[in-house]
Amino acid sequence: MPARPGRGGKPGARPQRECPPGPSGLPERRGAAPAPERLPSLQRNALCKFFERPDFTPADVVALGHGRLLKINGIGPKGIQVIVLWLRHHGLCLDVADGARAMRQVQRVERAIRLLERHGYEVKKKAAPAGSVP
Repeated sequence: MPARPGRGGKPGARPQRECPPGPSGLPERRGAAPAPERLPSLQRNALCKFFERPDFTPADVVALGHGRLLKINGIGPKGIQVIVLWLRHHGLCLDVADGARAMRQVQRVERAIRLLERHGYEVKKKAAPAGSVP
């Protein structure tokens, strides 16, 4: 049986295909999802439920920030990646570094509160300043 061209010239290996060029003209990575014009239904439904309305703009999503997006029920790290691609398609950028930093700070404060409560302290929320509307 003659050797077929493929990866490394191994007999029986599949021939390699060129990935189609992406929007930048460079070939896209194999398995990489293209930037969606519309959000997939999982992320769209989670955001619709959060905003409590069926229509929202990419600017609305960017205004939430990375940390807030991670707290939305139904959106995890993979969902954030999809949303970031969608926002880039619309010419917007979500600052992931600030969101990660904010999440670490929130986790540290929550850990400190649990430590204080474990040792018998009662942690109360800060009272609203006089004259503010709750």
